This record gives sequence, C-alpha cells and structure tokens, in this order.
Amino acid sequence: MSQLHRFFVPDLVAQPAAVRLPEEELHHALHVVRLRAGDRVGLFDGAGGYADAKVAEAGKRELLIEKGAMHREIEVVTRLTLAQAWPNHAHAAETIVRRGTELGVDEFVFFRAEHSEKTPSLSEKWTRMAIESCKQCGRNRLPVFHAAKSLEEVLETRPARIVAATQAVDARPAREIVGESSHVTLIVGPEGDFTSHELDAIWAAGGHALSLGPLTLRSEVAAIVAITIIQHHLGRLGPK
Repeated sequence: MSQLHRFFVPDLVAQPAAVRLPEEELHHALHVVRLRAGDRVGLFDGAGGYADAKVAEAGKRELLIEKGAMHREIEVVTRLTLAQAWPNHAHAAETIVRRGTELGVDEFVFFRAEHSEKTPSLSEKWTRMAIESCKQCGRNRLPVFHAAKSLEEVLETRPARIVAATQAVDARPAREIVGESSHVTLIVGPEGDFTSHELDAIWAAGGHALSLGPLTLRSEVAAIVAITIIQHHLGRLGPK
C-alpha cells in the first residue's frame, strides 16, 4: 500500500470543500510528492482536526484538493513539557525539536542554564520542522514553543510534576517518579549537566531526579531518551 501523504492546512474547519494548500505545502505537493488528480491525501490543522481528501485538480502551479469529512482527535489527558537548557549548537536544538515532536512533546521551553553559552532565541524554523515531523509521524497537534531566561523562570511558571534528567546520585527510575501524574515537566540540562545551585532550585521546587543510567549522554541524546522514558510511563508510548 502506498504512503498517504499528509499536508498542514491551518483553520481546516473553516476551509471550503475545495481546499488550496499554503504556499510551502503546495510546493511540497507539486514538486516533491508530485501529486496528480485522483490521489488520496490527508489534511490536518495542527489543533487536532484532520480529514481525508482527494486531489481534484493538479496543474504545474496549482492544486485543488477536495476535502472529505472533518474529524476531531480526542485530546489526551496527559501532558509533557520539555524544559531544555539551551545547547551550544543550533543543530542540537533542531534535533530536539524534530525528535521531540515525533515522540509527542506538547510544549518546548528552552532556557539559559548556568553552563549555557548563549541565551535561547525562538526560531521560525522550528514550527516548520514540527509540521514536517507531524506529517511524517501522523501527529495532528503541533507543539508550542517558549523561551525562558533562566531555570528559575521555568520552575516558577510550569506547575507540574517536575522531573530532572541528571546524573545526581539520588536519581531514581521513572516508574517511581511519574506515578499517576498527568502533567510532567521534564528538565534536561546542558553539556556538563546542572550546577549545584540549579539542582538545589529543582529540589526546592519539589523536583525529582530521573536516572538515565551510568553513561554520559550528549544533551540532545539525553532529551530524546528521557522523553521516551517519560512518555512510556504516561501511557503514550505503549501500555502504562
């Protein structure tokens, strides 16, 4: 069976029966996927809405898609926020955005840790990367992105079960930490891990240390591993 190509269309519910794709999606449909009249596709709006559709007309520069019945994805009751210390390389942040989106992260918060070399800045590219990841993995809701000036700001504004991926000696397995929590804020430090001051702030906020094993992992690898572990125990990757 051939792959069903999916396309992002904001405000999909308000679109007429004959849908015209946004410019970037149109370019992908015409020049990468090379859709033809009669091809079946999927549409999604990034807010849980999706529809099966069919290409009605396809030209060299235009494409008209016939939208089928709209569906609304049931919003999951659990939520995962990734608070990620700003990495030293932009490609590491991009890896975290792509893989984190595929693994179901609901919110990304990048903050400046004491070992971070720069203050985080939001990138317009991240939304496009998230859209591409959603198209690939079948996700219908886009994550949201925020930046914070410090770890303290994260701890003050994200009330949830706080879990820090760290090599601290008192770290515990995820099954003992997550429990029946429905919203987890996962905090991942920079290269070199958290400072003692940052760890004190996490513990003072009621945070728990998550063990990722004895190996020293790069920041982006630690994020992906920790996301996977937490999502599994939230019941979003296999049975809880």
